[in-house]
Amino acid sequence: MFYELSAKVDLKDCKKEWNHFEHIGILEVLKNGFKKYGINNIEDHFGLPYTSTSQCAMIGNTNTYFHLNNDMKYNLEYFVLTNNNILVAVFWDVDENEKFYRVEVEEE
Repeated sequence: MFYELSAKVDLKDCKKEWNHFEHIGILEVLKNGFKKYGINNIEDHFGLPYTSTSQCAMIGNTNTYFHLNNDMKYNLEYFVLTNNNILVAVFWDVDENEKFYRVEVEEE
């Protein structure tokens, strides 16, 4: 589901607004992807409020900690959609150093 990107994603290269279909589609991708982590209701688990800033639109993790690795260093902060329609998860450490992951759901 998460594929680490070698380069930083510049938020200026992300969509500033999502239309209804993009938002619903992103939530559906995340719902399907997080099932493998035992998370069945992503909105209750993560919160995922939509917000649009001067830089980009995003949905954020406002409810919990979610770490990909056992080192527990980087926490999921938010998801953005690039202008090329690539869904990206952004993780931060305690100093707000970022890691970026392309999000794709594998076929079952």
